[in-house]
Amino acid sequence: MTTCQPLSEQLTQARLDREEAYRLLDVLQDEATQQTTLPGLERIAPGFADWVITALFGGTYR
Repeated sequence: MTTCQPLSEQLTQARLDREEAYRLLDVLQDEATQQTTLPGLERIAPGFADWVITALFGGTYR
């Protein structure tokens, strides 16, 4: 019989890097598209665009 650690003990805290997120976004998306998309999203949901960019490009895709 094997004993597994609870999932909560197997997880590590995510490290998010906002500066790295925006550097990676610059590589993946041109400036014109960023200037069109991000401000529109910011008007609809303030802070959401920054959260998405930081979580995805500063954490998940690093």
